[in-house]
Amino acid sequence: MSDTHMINPRPISDDPPDTRVVEIHMTDGGSAWMLVDSADLDDLKGTINARRLLCGRLIGGAGVNGRGVLIPADRIQMVIDVDG
Repeated sequence: MSDTHMINPRPISDDPPDTRVVEIHMTDGGSAWMLVDSADLDDLKGTINARRLLCGRLIGGAGVNGRGVLIPADRIQMVIDVDG
């Protein structure tokens, strides 16, 4: 996740109502699980295209859970809906 940017140094404890877990595969071969604010993948795709980045919270370990992250759209290869 070399091209991601941490936006919140402290974990977020409460989740917004419309969230889902997605697995992000990046062009450099890295991947991450994230909690994103989105009703479905079409909504998420529209948000990524409009903002040119993906904003979410990392999932996957005590050291990263809840940390905010920004991923530039040109670094995203694939998004997989884990909840779906």
